[in-house]
Amino acid sequence: MSVSGSHYMRQAQICADMAANTTLPNQREIFLRSQSAWEEMGRREESMKATRERLAEEKAAKLED
Repeated sequence: MSVSGSHYMRQAQICADMAANTTLPNQREIFLRSQSAWEEMGRREESMKATRERLAEEKAAKLED
């Protein structure tokens, strides 16, 4: 099952909200690191999706020739 980039971004937003609402510095740091990791996973997923789409288009174009 593939997870969409929007899922990763929602998780990153949850971490950002939790970081903003905590009073403990160490817990805030954990949430901020988690936010960064979720954002990176989201960027990777979007990049891989774009690559898959591009490759599919190229393959379809070759089949038409």
